[in-house]
Amino acid sequence: MLRLTDLTVSYGERTALAPLSLEVPSGQLVAVTGPSGSGKTSLLLAIAGRVPARGEIVLDDRALRPSDIALVPQGNHLARVLTASENIALPLAATGTADPVRIADAALHTVGLGESGNHLVEELSGGQQQRVAVARALARSAAVVLADDCTSDLDGANREKVLAALRAEARRGAHVLCATNDLDAAAECDAHLALDEGVVSRVR
Repeated sequence: MLRLTDLTVSYGERTALAPLSLEVPSGQLVAVTGPSGSGKTSLLLAIAGRVPARGEIVLDDRALRPSDIALVPQGNHLARVLTASENIALPLAATGTADPVRIADAALHTVGLGESGNHLVEELSGGQQQRVAVARALARSAAVVLADDCTSDLDGANREKVLAALRAEARRGAHVLCATNDLDAAAECDAHLALDEGVVSRVR
């Protein structure tokens, strides 16, 4: 179980995320929706340890570690001078993962980019870059997968590929949260958390 207790994020005087308590069981794909500025990104970044936050984050009765987390960041954050495959394989190699190129290629196939591994990022469309960022997270096989706005540039067919890949991560036993403005995508998730001005407004 991924358990958040009174998780709070503030930027100066502004509260981006009001005290939020939530339990995310393994095996579930959870959508997080809300208007711009509602706290979706702040929630994911707080879980990932990328922004200062108050409260407690526990994974299976222990503190959450950076190595537990795979993040698909908003904006993708790919190295444009590297190929799609290198953007995935090099971070894996840096952690000592065996056969990182094979893992990278398998992850790219999962999101429908098996033929694009040798393409430089700048040669890919926005939607393809978004899928490379998702593949990079999939390659980690992490306990917690956090995907921030990972379907916004995708057509219907490729959105389904990405959602299927995230559902497969959940079936593997990961805790998966997907922040999205796509209500159709949210409807396909196992659970739905809606935020408004940092406050939970609905949970399914």
